[in-house]
Amino acid sequence: YLKRNLRGMGARATVVEGFVGPVGSNVEFSMHGSTGGFRAGGDDAQAVTSWVRPAELLDMTDHNDLVVWKSDVDGFDIHVLANHWTDIDERADVIWFEFDTPGTLGDSNDVDALIEALIASERHCLVYDNLGRLMVDLAPGCANGLATLSNWLHQQRQGHVTVPYLDVWALTPEAYGLLESPKASGTKVNSGPQ
Repeated sequence: YLKRNLRGMGARATVVEGFVGPVGSNVEFSMHGSTGGFRAGGDDAQAVTSWVRPAELLDMTDHNDLVVWKSDVDGFDIHVLANHWTDIDERADVIWFEFDTPGTLGDSNDVDALIEALIASERHCLVYDNLGRLMVDLAPGCANGLATLSNWLHQQRQGHVTVPYLDVWALTPEAYGLLESPKASGTKVNSGPQ
């Protein structure tokens, strides 16, 4: 489907086949109809060997371009970012990822590592619910608000699943400046007194 949909893009789009990583040592990929995803492997799991490193993908971009890193890798978004943070942070103006801490499949310490990296990065974090509604705009240094949202997601799973995951856009100050100010339902959290 991807190749068919990109036919009209010509040289502006390149399909790179493989899994972005590496992430974890005991993971496997399984197909379900036309979609697939990662899962924790059993003792007899075959290791995924066709990893494409984020640095390789990012090296394909023109250094004059505004780069958006968009990931949706079913349980491994947090771990790809935590394990390849330096390469992605240095090159991507916008990092857009699925924040699903209850459904994460990798090392649970990677959640805290990613939050710490986001705090240190001075990126704005726009947080959306799974229906695309802006929930909060976390100013630089406030990404620790993601820890509160992580706890909230765990409570959602324990009770009734209304919002199973969040989407986070982590923008450099320059990329954030290109946006019109977030609208309506979002709440802005500032890092210090005004």
